[in-house]
Amino acid sequence: MNRFDGRRPEQRTRRPLCRNNRLQLGRLLLGITLFASTLATPVGVAAASIVVEADNVGKTLPASASSRTTTRVTTQTSSSADGFACEGEDRGGLPYQVIWEKHGSGNTFELLRYDVDKEEYTVAASYRSKNVPGDANGDGNPNGLSLDPEGRAYVTYARDKDNKHVDLIQLLPDGTSQVVADISSSGSKDLNAGTYVEENGKPYVIVSNGFANSRGKKVDLTDKTVTDWAPKKGSPFGAKEKNVKDFVWVAEGIKYRGETYNIVGLEMKGTTGNVLLASSDPNVRMVTDTVS
Repeated sequence: MNRFDGRRPEQRTRRPLCRNNRLQLGRLLLGITLFASTLATPVGVAAASIVVEADNVGKTLPASASSRTTTRVTTQTSSSADGFACEGEDRGGLPYQVIWEKHGSGNTFELLRYDVDKEEYTVAASYRSKNVPGDANGDGNPNGLSLDPEGRAYVTYARDKDNKHVDLIQLLPDGTSQVVADISSSGSKDLNAGTYVEENGKPYVIVSNGFANSRGKKVDLTDKTVTDWAPKKGSPFGAKEKNVKDFVWVAEGIKYRGETYNIVGLEMKGTTGNVLLASSDPNVRMVTDTVS
């Protein structure tokens, strides 16, 4: 199998976070990107205890901003039977990433769990591509990892080098997987980013190439229906979506210039960059603002 466009045949990573109520996800997520500031507080798959009112992203980041208390989106405190451990030690949550390796006899991949305090990875589960439903040749690979608040893990799974046949699959703790939905579409771009979101309490997984750069899909986890997720650019917009390989759900929303967004990403170039804001509603146009 040839190298996939937009992918490395080894060590392809994604790092969402499985968490419980005690973790302020964004502080860790954006802290990893050297951008721990006030935007970090509302970001996450379950509500943090403090919400930042980011009416002007460029001005409130990284300077201080007012905050208010909010109720939690979920009362979940532990992983589900088909999910992975969410609770860490001192920091309250656990980041995860998926890596894969190319083999002539069939690819393999692992879900890794990172202990922030110990600064080390452990293998949460191992998988063989041949065991993925429908991939008898074992030449496919995962990408775009998402986790819900109860630790259920979802990845895009491409069965061919041109990314023409792609499924959203759920990774199970016993090393098996199950297909959630067919998310194939025309074109050859890699679905390398994703996040779990909720709309009025209903669960979805959103995936795309970069930050809604191409072929975006929105999968309803309740009835498994798939719709396009292709928000257009609004103003201002000064970033390159393809450079953003990770984005995250903001449960409480971020208000900016009169609009509310619930998905945030970050593009950095050295010491400057862009915050990217989008909505799970594709009718809301994406915007950006600069940050140092």
